[in-house]
Amino acid sequence: DSNDVTTCNNNMTTPNKVQRGDSFAYGTLIHVESRTWPGLNKEGGVGCVIGIKKEDGDVLYDIKYVLGGNKEFGVESKYVTLHQQLSGTRSVENKRLGP
Repeated sequence: DSNDVTTCNNNMTTPNKVQRGDSFAYGTLIHVESRTWPGLNKEGGVGCVIGIKKEDGDVLYDIKYVLGGNKEFGVESKYVTLHQQLSGTRSVENKRLGP
């Protein structure tokens, strides 16, 4: 269904599906744009929405990042997009080095 979005469960390893409205729902797996410029050093990345609020007409998200588990609060919606998971898988061969 085109309205389904990928979300995280409590341990953020198994995605679930939920319906998406005008904003990303609690638990949605999203991507936060890197915001690094003078005076700001927010690397962004993939995370789960753990809180949502509206302020001055904008939606702000609280995020828990998948890597590192860091949290960021009040991320403006203009920096948040739906995380696009890869559709295919890549096999990796285990090769022994040396004799």
